[in-house]
Amino acid sequence: MDEPNDRPDETELTRALQKKFPRPEYVVLPQTRVPGPGSTDRYRRVDALAISTYRSRGIELHGAEITSDHNEFLSEPPEPDQA
Repeated sequence: MDEPNDRPDETELTRALQKKFPRPEYVVLPQTRVPGPGSTDRYRRVDALAISTYRSRGIELHGAEITSDHNEFLSEPPEPDQA
């Protein structure tokens, strides 16, 4: 970890997600646009999206917000409709 506080950066956090959701069972797509609620012409960005690839186990989607800065995390207003 290169930052002075030994906090992981976005790349390291994305790698951790890829480890949690390993290939070939999942594919992890960083910086992905997804349709917004109720509209296909408005998009939101998700920092990472993990998608299961084994149809026989059912389709799973896991979205992740990556925030490596604690102050940024605290300053963002809660938006439950994005959950």
